[in-house]
Amino acid sequence: MRKRVNPIQAVVNGVPAHILDVSAEGLRLELPGGRRSVLPPMFTVRLPLADLAFTVQRRWTRSESNSAQTIWYGGALSQNRASIEQRWRIFMDTLPVVSEGHVSLVG
Repeated sequence: MRKRVNPIQAVVNGVPAHILDVSAEGLRLELPGGRRSVLPPMFTVRLPLADLAFTVQRRWTRSESNSAQTIWYGGALSQNRASIEQRWRIFMDTLPVVSEGHVSLVG
């Protein structure tokens, strides 16, 4: 089950990004649209807030148009140690849910 969250600062393969929603298995990212190529099939996400880095397998890519300011990526955690995936789930469970303009705490 996906959970929409307030944008969380992340670094994806060295590029500043934001996490927009999360689940135990993956996430949705927003990156600047100025990139000329999509992320590779496997990429690294670093969360400075949680001192956590993990590998993600790209599942989909979406932009609103060819000149879009941002690009969304959906991905699933992949090829990480069990301890990294456990830390991700603990972090994800602590995040408040955002829905229809307000935040509600879940967990």
